[in-house]
Amino acid sequence: MTLSYPPRDLWPDRIYTLPDLIYPDSVNACHELLDRIIIQGRGHSPAIHFGDRTITYDELFDHVTHLAAVLRGSGINPGDRVILRLLNRPGFISTWLALLRIGAVVVATPPPIKARELNLIVESADPAMLISETDLWEEIPKLARQSLLTVNIETLLIQAGNFAPLLD
Repeated sequence: MTLSYPPRDLWPDRIYTLPDLIYPDSVNACHELLDRIIIQGRGHSPAIHFGDRTITYDELFDHVTHLAAVLRGSGINPGDRVILRLLNRPGFISTWLALLRIGAVVVATPPPIKARELNLIVESADPAMLISETDLWEEIPKLARQSLLTVNIETLLIQAGNFAPLLD
């Protein structure tokens, strides 16, 4: 399906004059969502409540920066697309933020999809990497594109400093 847009000269002018709506041409979402909290001195505040555990912004910042370094070391660059096959756990949040910090494009997928649907996403997104939970790994070997770099989230988190609280 090809989208058709009117010529640029017919597009509306977007004029934002409120100070709260003025942003630079480029914004790093991880900085806006995480670093800004740290800069404001609120790093001790709860960022994630999961089960009986609480992860503060300082802890999350540490997780994210270490994980971003591991992902960069694995060859992920700004603009690369990375598919996430992760459950709604702290590891999803830290991985998502680490990819945003790098400038990668996150392609999050619903956990229940099977290889048939996942193949379509891989074909469309042309990702540099696919990161999956162990619990969702059974569909990965069924993918048509066997050359795709696939990584288990547990491996990444251990390489980033054994952040066990993010795994369960």
